[in-house]
Amino acid sequence: MLKDMFRDVGATGTWKWQDVLRNIKMDERYKYINMPMQERKQIFADYLNDVKQEDRANQQLKKQRQRELFLALLDECQETGFVKFSVKSKYFQVSRKIAQKDYQKFMAVDERDRDEIFQDYIDDLLKE
Repeated sequence: MLKDMFRDVGATGTWKWQDVLRNIKMDERYKYINMPMQERKQIFADYLNDVKQEDRANQQLKKQRQRELFLALLDECQETGFVKFSVKSKYFQVSRKIAQKDYQKFMAVDERDRDEIFQDYIDDLLKE
């Protein structure tokens, strides 16, 4: 029940016990919780761990999706001849051209990640 209350007040991974306590004290359900304060704090700590794990998993999933979209953009550029990649291609040489193809997909990925993904893409071309 406490974890539901934490969720209901919108507690995130950055909240402290005092923040959540201030918000859940007003909840009618709080009156009916019969457990020591230390146990409540432990449940909150467990909740924070769960939230942080979910956040990390969501970030990884988001990053993976962005990577897949960027790789698809690179494939599209290569297949249509919009940009001709070779094993000697450097990211900084072709980045403007890639951005012209689909600016939203291009900007959805962090610059450092774009460079890394591009290098992986070129490495894969080498293997073929």
